Amino acid sequence: MAAPADTRYRANFTKGGLMVPESRLVADVLLQGVDAAGWKQAIAGDNLLRKRSPTTALTKAVLIRARLRTMTAGLWRLVRDGDKPLATQALFAATITYSPLVGD
Repeated sequence: MAAPADTRYRANFTKGGLMVPESRLVADVLLQGVDAAGWKQAIAGDNLLRKRSPTTALTKAVLIRARLRTMTAGLWRLVRDGDKPLATQALFAATITYSPLVGD
């Protein structure tokens, strides 16, 4: 019998790197406090992330949002407004929190 899978690991971290520019945009949307309809409009309708298809945009945005939700709104502001090294470090910390496999 196989050993049970470690449920603390999330496999979808491979769908993208830190995506700093895209994360800045998603952080801004989160800071605006948009509802579900506003989220879908910004990501898929307005193509905020400038992806080739709405499906790709939503896939990337959902991953980024999940990572960012491990942070406080104050850290979202650092991602959105901070210089690139600061935003990158904040996103790396969020990625480790979201997916312990990266930290391990």
